[in-house]
Amino acid sequence: MKKISIESSPSPCYNSPMNLEKDKTEYIVAFVSEFAKKYKLSEKEAFNYLDRFKAVDFLERQYNIAHTLSFSQMVSDVAVFCRKNGGGL
Repeated sequence: MKKISIESSPSPCYNSPMNLEKDKTEYIVAFVSEFAKKYKLSEKEAFNYLDRFKAVDFLERQYNIAHTLSFSQMVSDVAVFCRKNGGGL
């Protein structure tokens, strides 16, 4: 009988800091697009607004939670976050 050994090793796809940064970047790009659609802004205007009122930094720091929620919910929540930081949308 042949002995089978199963080793537990982390998948390079999910544990690489480079992949995490890529995932964050892709998430933020998609988020900016959804934010722009909701508030009828160009993507550049949406990014500038989100950056000015600290939402881009917030999304980077809270990515592990944010990416598990719907864009609709996050757009609403981030709009409130921006208003608390002086935004007007």
